[in-house]
Amino acid sequence: MRTVSKTVNPGSNPGSPAPQATLVRNYERAALLVAMMPTTFTSAGRGRDSFLLLGLAVALGLTLALGSIAAAPDNSQAAAQRPDCPHQFDRPNETTAKQLREAVTCLIAFERRQADRRQLRTNTDLKRIAGRHTRVMLDEECFRHRCPGEQALERRIINSDYLRAGDRYRFAENLGCAQTPRAQVNAWMDRDAQRRSILRGRFRHLGVGAAKGSPQDGARGCIRDRGYATYTLIIAWRER
Repeated sequence: MRTVSKTVNPGSNPGSPAPQATLVRNYERAALLVAMMPTTFTSAGRGRDSFLLLGLAVALGLTLALGSIAAAPDNSQAAAQRPDCPHQFDRPNETTAKQLREAVTCLIAFERRQADRRQLRTNTDLKRIAGRHTRVMLDEECFRHRCPGEQALERRIINSDYLRAGDRYRFAENLGCAQTPRAQVNAWMDRDAQRRSILRGRFRHLGVGAAKGSPQDGARGCIRDRGYATYTLIIAWRER
């Protein structure tokens, strides 16, 4: 399976989630148990020494076992965290372009929810721009942010109804071709620049374009194949 993606105007890097402290707490508990045990040993106290060493071993073993149990993944929780998006595993010949677009939108929402980011709203103008660019890429055999006959993406956004006079704005665009929506979003999330774009907290709107097939652009890793779909994701914010 081949997936490729690109981005422009990426946002800032999201913070990493805080590490779990379960094992740290258990190791601290083990250290406390060791500190509470007598540390004076004599040659005449061999039996007591053996007892204390046995107690130490049991305490450490029990604590580490508890740590292992506490750190074990909760399968039910993991299952609840999997995205439940219709058509996310569908191939292009199994669904419609609209359903591919909706699946990508749903998966983007899931990734932002997992990262505790505000949900994005689909914007009609951004969706139109993304859809047109996806079709141009297929028609022109071009896998780029700007294909022959097109204006630059920023000019396309400025000329749309998305912006009003005097608005400040920022945007990002991810491109990709993949066999399923899930494979495409996974590919974006595996790349730093694209992941930053998707998770940038300030973004408020998105538009997704999807079309069956992929352009021939071997230099950029995309091959013509009807088993693939081509995607354009535009994310942006605007304010006075």
